Amino acid sequence: MLPEIAIYVILSGSILFSVILEKRAFVIGSSAGLLFYLFNRQRVLRSKHLLFCVIILFLILTFSLACFFKQDSSLGRILIYKVSYLILKKHPLWGIGFGNFKRQYLYYQAEYFMQGNYLPKELMLADNTYFAFNDYFQFLIEFGIVGGVLLLSMIAILLKLTSFSLKKESDNNFLLFSVSLIITIAVGALFTHVFDQLIAQIIFLNALAYILIKAIFHKAVFKKEHIVIIITMFCTDLLLVCNFYQFQIFHHTAFEKVEYAKDLAIEGYNIESMERSDSLYKSCKGQYSFLTFYSTRLLLNGRPSLATKVLKEAIQQEPSYRLFLQLGAANDSLGNTSAAQSSLKTAVFMVPNRFESRFELFKFYRKHNLGNEAIACGTEILNLQIKVPSYRVDLIKEETRRILKELK
Repeated sequence: MLPEIAIYVILSGSILFSVILEKRAFVIGSSAGLLFYLFNRQRVLRSKHLLFCVIILFLILTFSLACFFKQDSSLGRILIYKVSYLILKKHPLWGIGFGNFKRQYLYYQAEYFMQGNYLPKELMLADNTYFAFNDYFQFLIEFGIVGGVLLLSMIAILLKLTSFSLKKESDNNFLLFSVSLIITIAVGALFTHVFDQLIAQIIFLNALAYILIKAIFHKAVFKKEHIVIIITMFCTDLLLVCNFYQFQIFHHTAFEKVEYAKDLAIEGYNIESMERSDSLYKSCKGQYSFLTFYSTRLLLNGRPSLATKVLKEAIQQEPSYRLFLQLGAANDSLGNTSAAQSSLKTAVFMVPNRFESRFELFKFYRKHNLGNEAIACGTEILNLQIKVPSYRVDLIKEETRRILKELK
């Protein structure tokens, strides 16, 4: 078991590390975990008045980090919560299904900006978003009210078992440390996405396994409890790693071939890269990174028909404004102007602060002699606030001014 000084170093160090990395969610989570450990180990902190003061200070810390530190990030979260609420409102009972938040969110964000009832600041903060930045809220969106009730029931049972374990072994500092780790992650998950990360999964489930084993077994009855703990943790970690890296592990040969095809493309061996990619398509359809790479190579090699199919498969897994830009280009090459325009407009409204997508739509309007639409789109480009200054943005604005003069 860990010596108590090591536990204090780990919990305090996690706060310092979070501050250095500017991870507000984990500053709050680590502080909550450390306070729990201190309250259970230091009798001086068990005074009700002192506990009340500590809670007030913790709430002030949370409020200050949310409102006065990285304000744009906080306002961006509010936009995400607003759009996410629209999803929940439409699918309240059963939700949209496990893992579908990242597949659905950007469509709702595009619809939100299409309607025009947004704040100028929100337009600048929008981005390709795949998490609700609150794991519990995202769980509610994916599983609905029914899932939320089940989650609350599971939390209640876990709290009961944790309380039982702590009462049974109140002097076990490693048990307290395990609970502190769970609190750190659970509180952090209120403000960002945590449970999708492998290290968080390993820490949380190992700590939880230790607590549950302590609740189920008793030393007087079961002498080899530590063996069960070690085996359980090892099996849990193995399953988590295999799940997280399943493509690299279970399709190792295909993974290496994909990486080799990418290397060939980088080094300029276009034909060889294309041939390898063609041969890998059937076996790697479920691999998002391959689909995005393959669709790009298809477009560059003048194969828009297959590129359209591959792009739609990638979009079904994880949409982005860039994929819709490519889909628009592919449809335009095929002469499907209606689908091309729809894709380009979707790209624009998914992340409306991007000059690249607006410029592609602007060029599309000009190419197809849609003068009024082109003028309106070009004017929007010139009036759009610059989020991140760059030479590319300057070129887009300069080219837009030139083309607008020709159109007018």
